[in-house]
Amino acid sequence: MTALLNLHTFMVVNYALASGYLAARGVIKLPWLAERLTQAQKLSFARCCFVFTILAFVIMPEITTIMPLHHANIEIQPILMHASSSFLQHHETVAAQVASVSSVPAMLPMSTIIACGWLAGCSWFLARYIRTLCKLKLLRDRAYCLRSSKQVSILLSREIETPFCWSFLKRHYIALPETFLSTADNMRLAIRHESQHIRQGDTYWLHAINIIKLFCYWNPFLSLWSSWLNDLQEFSCDETIILQGKAQPADYAQCLLDTASTHAFATGVLGINGKSTFTLYRRIDMLFSYKRHKRKLISTIAYATGIVCIATAAYAVNNSNAATLTTSDVRALIKYSHIKNTFQVTATPEVTAYLNAIRTNPDKKQKMLASLERMKTYQPEITQQLHQAGMPDDLLALPLTESGYRPLDESANRMKAAGIWQIIPSTSYNLGLVLTANRDDRLDTRLSTKAALSYLQALHARCHDWKLAVMAYELGENEVERLMAETGSRDAWTIARSSSVRKSYREELSNYLAMFDASVILIHNPSILN
Repeated sequence: MTALLNLHTFMVVNYALASGYLAARGVIKLPWLAERLTQAQKLSFARCCFVFTILAFVIMPEITTIMPLHHANIEIQPILMHASSSFLQHHETVAAQVASVSSVPAMLPMSTIIACGWLAGCSWFLARYIRTLCKLKLLRDRAYCLRSSKQVSILLSREIETPFCWSFLKRHYIALPETFLSTADNMRLAIRHESQHIRQGDTYWLHAINIIKLFCYWNPFLSLWSSWLNDLQEFSCDETIILQGKAQPADYAQCLLDTASTHAFATGVLGINGKSTFTLYRRIDMLFSYKRHKRKLISTIAYATGIVCIATAAYAVNNSNAATLTTSDVRALIKYSHIKNTFQVTATPEVTAYLNAIRTNPDKKQKMLASLERMKTYQPEITQQLHQAGMPDDLLALPLTESGYRPLDESANRMKAAGIWQIIPSTSYNLGLVLTANRDDRLDTRLSTKAALSYLQALHARCHDWKLAVMAYELGENEVERLMAETGSRDAWTIARSSSVRKSYREELSNYLAMFDASVILIHNPSILN
């Protein structure tokens, strides 16, 4: 299930790319901003939004844990929350379904199949990236070095048709086609253009985008981010050169047209020509309508608006469905309801799925509410005996898991267990309970509670862990000791997920642990069922 948690984080990052892109593009399209921001400001804004998008969505689960879920009903739900809700409302359900699928006809775990598919795509893009770096290195070695400084080398090559630049660590390279030797003006403008790309850090951004593509290669919004940033980099570069007075708009436009029919050398490098005719027209049009003055106030407003929109989207993604808890929500419940660590209650996918199954199913929710209501009748007697025996109060969750606090007769199940503690006949005899045709001490709350607690104390003495004692209450102490020996673990969930557990009750054991942990959480937080 660790893989499932990683899958959840992976999906959140991909949701971030989508939501952040839509929010950033929406802000930059506002007329009163678009008309006043320079191209350099737009580029800076886009980059800030990209970085903040990743950070906001990664840390938002931790931020939401600071806010207790008890106040979820009074939280403001902005428009973006409703928009993202329809997009993400099923992602936790799908995660739970993936968690429940253990194998396919090929007998491979589902998590393994998903990981292999992702690794195959990641490997392919990594191979492309390495191939590009190798091609650039080969080009550098074959090219003639026209000029070189401490950080920048200008190269001439007959293998390329358009100028471009790239960086590796702290070294930068500008590659020019040999044909530019006959057009001094174009060479001069190309060098200035590529130098500006380097100054803006565009080459490093290309490396960063390519690295992120290794992990999120299938996300179309990452391609949209990449395309948008590339366009802004070109516009900003063009505008800066014109504003600095290093070229006349007409001369610069002619240089763009001269190289428009060529194509870039390789993926991941920057060229002076636009990637499409439409982009070329926009660049030329911008040359004659650039803005001379930067308005810091407008830029600040754009940054603030973008950050607010992205933060709202991030919060909406992490709280997109009020009826569905995420692992972050469950983690917050555990943390802020001050549940003691006696039973090591954790926000596992199984626990989250079980809580959601209760909250989203009216019948299950009603049964749990009825069980919690019945618990109030038995709680004083059980709590008193727990305190007298020095045992943890959260053992109140065991009858909730076993019987829902219903004093069931042994005819209600095939194991002939009875009472709120669901004690089987053989255990009853060992604990001194009387079972006759006319008397069943398991149905006596005081006697059955005393017997059950005595049994749990004995299990704890053997396992030295209350969670393992609860597991032994379900499986038997001998079986739990066998599993601990075979797995070499004393963690209940690690044991439950181990192949050492017999297939016939592996799922049953995981469900039992999830029910117990969820019961502990519900005892402390009954309001989440409202």
